[in-house]
Amino acid sequence: MERKTILKESLPEGSNVLLCDFIDEKGESYFKLALEKGLEGVVAKKKDSKYEEGLRTGSWLKIKNSKHVTA
Repeated sequence: MERKTILKESLPEGSNVLLCDFIDEKGESYFKLALEKGLEGVVAKKKDSKYEEGLRTGSWLKIKNSKHVTA
């Protein structure tokens, strides 16, 4: 929860960045909506996960649209 607050204060929203509120227990529906809007995908994480510097863990997932093409 603390990371979310820090991110919101540190990273300005723009054409490539969209900060959103937590979407609890509706991840699949939110992902489908993101695809309908033409977005690349979503990032999902366990809400109570700890930040572990320099490590990739299963607590964070980048879920991408396999058909998304970047220019």
